[in-house]
Amino acid sequence: MDALRIVRWWLLFLSYGILVLPACWLLFRRFADKGYSFARIIGYVLVAYLMFASSVVHLLKFSYISIIICAALIALCEAIIFLRRRDLAQEMLAWFRSPTFWRYAIFEELLFLALLAFWSYLRACVPDLNSLEKYMNLGFINSMLNTDFMPAVDMWFAGENINYYYFGHFCAAVATRLSGLPSDVAYNLMMATLFSATFCAVFSLSHALLSLRRKGKKLFSVIGGLVSSVMVCLSGNLHYFVYHTAATILFKLNLVDEVKAYWFADATRYIGYQPPVENDLTITEFPLYSYIVSDLHAHVMNVLPVILFLGVALCFVLSRREKTAEEPSLRALFVPSPHLVAMGILIGFFSMTNFWDYPIYMVVSLFLFVYTGWCSYGFGKKFWISTLYYMVLLYILNTVISLPFTYGFKAMFSGIGIVSQRSRFYQLMVLWGGQLLIGAVFALWLFLCNKGRDSAGNKDAIPSKFSLANFEVPDIFVLILFICGFGLAFGTEFVYVRDIYEESFPRANTMFKLSYQAFILFGIGMGYVFARLVDRKRRLWKTLLCGTLISCVLLCLISYAGNAIPTWYGKLGEDRYESLDGLGFLEEISTATINGKTVYPAADSVQWIRENTPKDAVVLEVYGDSYSERCFVSIATGRATIVGWQTHEWLWNND
Repeated sequence: MDALRIVRWWLLFLSYGILVLPACWLLFRRFADKGYSFARIIGYVLVAYLMFASSVVHLLKFSYISIIICAALIALCEAIIFLRRRDLAQEMLAWFRSPTFWRYAIFEELLFLALLAFWSYLRACVPDLNSLEKYMNLGFINSMLNTDFMPAVDMWFAGENINYYYFGHFCAAVATRLSGLPSDVAYNLMMATLFSATFCAVFSLSHALLSLRRKGKKLFSVIGGLVSSVMVCLSGNLHYFVYHTAATILFKLNLVDEVKAYWFADATRYIGYQPPVENDLTITEFPLYSYIVSDLHAHVMNVLPVILFLGVALCFVLSRREKTAEEPSLRALFVPSPHLVAMGILIGFFSMTNFWDYPIYMVVSLFLFVYTGWCSYGFGKKFWISTLYYMVLLYILNTVISLPFTYGFKAMFSGIGIVSQRSRFYQLMVLWGGQLLIGAVFALWLFLCNKGRDSAGNKDAIPSKFSLANFEVPDIFVLILFICGFGLAFGTEFVYVRDIYEESFPRANTMFKLSYQAFILFGIGMGYVFARLVDRKRRLWKTLLCGTLISCVLLCLISYAGNAIPTWYGKLGEDRYESLDGLGFLEEISTATINGKTVYPAADSVQWIRENTPKDAVVLEVYGDSYSERCFVSIATGRATIVGWQTHEWLWNND
């Protein structure tokens, strides 16, 4: 049964991709695979946004038919574009008929399906949605499925709407409705999709970066793409290597007295915990930890749009660099490119899904605009005008796109604070030492190798002045990722965003959200650097030395997965498979025997409420502290209760 569910879910996301494949080709024409793996993300997000906006203005009810109408509108828009540009249509059709397209499509689709099946299997080994943030996330989805018009009703605060960044959950709710699967099954499949779709999208981006070099072997483009995907989706920080692997070696050498049992979550609760620091408990999570514990939270839901944004941003930089030689006029600047518009739209999605990523990627965009402007105009008047115009345009697009969500939304933050307690240096090296080493080596190598080169990559007879235009676009793009990553990783040593947790652990949330994105930027960059430095024409011993050193660092980071995954899910060879049903735990909460027959009061009551009460019914349920087992009826049925997890409501309403 679960196999059929996985196939149905895969076909849904295949349909998402096919729907927007023409638009994807138009955006990613410069990529070797034309951005094939981004298509399913574009379709998944775009259909949901049209449904959301239509529902907010009460144009369409949130229903299966309405979603199909939204998908049809997208297809119609694509048809109009290509009917008006027959030349583009012919070029696109020629690509779809080519063997190259089918090679990429089959490879990336099989990769997605294999990873989807693998992580679905893991979820089926521990499917219960009754720990950490799972109650909240499932409750959001069920509440939306019960709501005809957005915004959705808060299942833990009857009579009010959800005041949290839930657009990512709405995307999952749309997929749930289209699939026809129970929401708890769709939840587990959605977690598997986030893992597999992110892996494939990062591969597409990193592969494109390596393929765009002036010189480079195709094999290393594939290798680098896969390494980037592994580093983003299947690696951790150096905590496991330092506190378990290295500690075990020292213990065997009688250099330390004992080695404590290792718990994989310690890598995300390190600064402020080891050693304990009063009022400075912090969080440093990364994608793999999120996939393992399977909290369908805002920062996890936004990973796919973030990778899509970086892919579009790369295409924007490439298009601007291609026009550098033409010295574009100011008039031409004010005609925004499709890539710039797409960047603004995606940043608007960030404001609805995970607001932290909005300012983060505005800053990343600023770095990219400075780079392209400097290459085109130097630091003249046109540079400042173009940079300002692009930033203002992104801000306007963000405001317009997110308006259906932000109208009536109450902010959960109360300003910026100055950090009073900072991390120890060795702790920062445990978290970021590997990334810092690879980034520093890459930056040093990049500037030494490009010293005195012209824009064609040739050595000048006369040393030329320093110019970013002489560097290859992929190199500078990755360098910007590293620079922004380090800014995010170390910025929390100076400032934090104030919220309700300020008295106990003021910078925990800030460090959590910023370091999460830093980890993604580093992961993409490290795969690129590995392939870039190894794939060079030089002496064999230098290639082997360089590859070995970087590989050692990468393996130390990847070793975390070897401990974390079995710790949570068990060894793959063990017979731990249960099912993809995430609410099976309800049958374990309480059981009774009536006339010799076993019944499950908790599960049966939930089922009865689903079948016999209106969707807007209110249930009276015992409230409780966050992360407790209270309020399972409201999350399982989507019917609102009077008040649920108190601390969560305090955060969401800042009251």
